[in-house]
Amino acid sequence: MNISKKGYGTLNFQLHGIKYQAYVYTKLKAVEEIANDSEIQTIRTKLEEVSTLAKDGKAELLSAKATELKSAFVKVYLKRG
Repeated sequence: MNISKKGYGTLNFQLHGIKYQAYVYTKLKAVEEIANDSEIQTIRTKLEEVSTLAKDGKAELLSAKATELKSAFVKVYLKRG
């Protein structure tokens, strides 16, 4: 079986992503029960977008979308601590 490095990396990312996705979704759900405002919903939306890109194998778009997700997390963290 001939798997290119790019294909293997994408597959590897998807497998690890699935493992951590459940963890992140659980933690975000707990946060949403306490505060479910527009900033938290932005994180949820960005997380869904990253998940969709990963599932669709669109690795070339993941970096930019992951940066947006990180920015949303950092914004909330800096504001709320």
